[in-house]
Amino acid sequence: MGARLGIGGFKFNDVNILTVPIGINYLIGNESKFFEFGINGVYSSNGFFLFDDDDENAGDVVGMLTLGFRRQLPGKGFHFRASLNPVFGADENDELFFFPFYGGVSMGYSF
Repeated sequence: MGARLGIGGFKFNDVNILTVPIGINYLIGNESKFFEFGINGVYSSNGFFLFDDDDENAGDVVGMLTLGFRRQLPGKGFHFRASLNPVFGADENDELFFFPFYGGVSMGYSF
């Protein structure tokens, strides 16, 4: 079982975007290969996840699942993960939305 909290930022179509993910995850597996399951809430400024840069929508929060593979050796070393991350929530009209094919790949070093 694990938790995460982060902060990120980037520029998209001349709009500055701030993201703050918070979530929990669970790893199933042994030694160095795991299935990862997690649920996250992600704050996004300027309605980024709704593909709407109208300032009225600033402060959107969406849900995101993590379903993926992680290779991480015990202790220090290189790690890799790839995941499918469906996004869900409600838009400015309180209509539900679901984007099933959002995903990611990451790699790094554990210390």
